[in-house]
Amino acid sequence: MDLIPRPCPARAAPMARAVCAVLTAGVLLVAAGSAASAAAGPEREEIVGDVLRLVSVQDRAAMRSMEPGESVPWDVQVSANEPEGSIDLSLVAVQAEGGFTVSVAACEAEASGCGRAVLDRVPVTGGSSLEIATQAAAEAIWYRVSVQLSEEATAPASTTLRLLAEGAGDEISTDGEVGLPTTGASLLWPAVLALGAVLLGAAIAVVARRRLR
Repeated sequence: MDLIPRPCPARAAPMARAVCAVLTAGVLLVAAGSAASAAAGPEREEIVGDVLRLVSVQDRAAMRSMEPGESVPWDVQVSANEPEGSIDLSLVAVQAEGGFTVSVAACEAEASGCGRAVLDRVPVTGGSSLEIATQAAAEAIWYRVSVQLSEEATAPASTTLRLLAEGAGDEISTDGEVGLPTTGASLLWPAVLALGAVLLGAAIAVVARRRLR
């Protein structure tokens, strides 16, 4: 359904026009918020070291604007340009505020066949380091990192996770920031109501002045 407001009737009473203006402003704000959310999407980033290579795919906007009880995926491929040796993977919580847990699964392909669980809903604490897996350097494996925000979480809640790959004398990493924002989409309707109160109050004042003349 398109959120396209109709023009306010020109012959309507001043109070009716004021209410119409408030509703129109609210619809436009909601439409703008929806368009911004739709424009956001997964970002693909490649991190290349001397030997190791990471491909990170994450929807940063979704990860930074989680809702209580929500889970957001983050896909990372790990590989190397030398077949000898192994790669050690770990997940480090650079900082943690709020109730987050993390799960990691090895996948058969990007975002597909992620049935082999490596970590299962492990609580995230600041400074913690979680061992994920050790893979052969000759393999290129996708991992799905799923971050969950507890139902009881309240704003502000945030954490920065760093997936670290080490092997063949090389070390590279990629970060994922998740959080429950204090502003943004979750506060869109309160913003609409506040704007509506301001516009309605201004309209009432205008009508009152006209009646006094």
